[in-house]
Amino acid sequence: MKQAVKHSPTVGEIVDNFEKEAIMSFKPEVFVDGQWASNGLAFATMTEAEQYAEDLYSRWTLCTAHQAVESTDPVNYKWDNETRTLTDIEDGHEHVPEVSVQL
Repeated sequence: MKQAVKHSPTVGEIVDNFEKEAIMSFKPEVFVDGQWASNGLAFATMTEAEQYAEDLYSRWTLCTAHQAVESTDPVNYKWDNETRTLTDIEDGHEHVPEVSVQL
């Protein structure tokens, strides 16, 4: 019987695979209409993503849960929970999220 020859990955293949799977950021998600949804924001820390997800949850009336998840997307925003300010790290513009009111 022939035995299968195992392929040993090269260092380059290992690095490429690691970079593809490496966690680069954390994304906030809210549970809406039976599914998890995100809005393209990616933060450097799990804490920022969790805090922003909680803030978003408090402003959207249709959300039933919130969470932060690991992502391979590059970081694109910074969240200051104390001032409730969202900063686009590429252009430096600050955004204060609007508050929705449930009647």
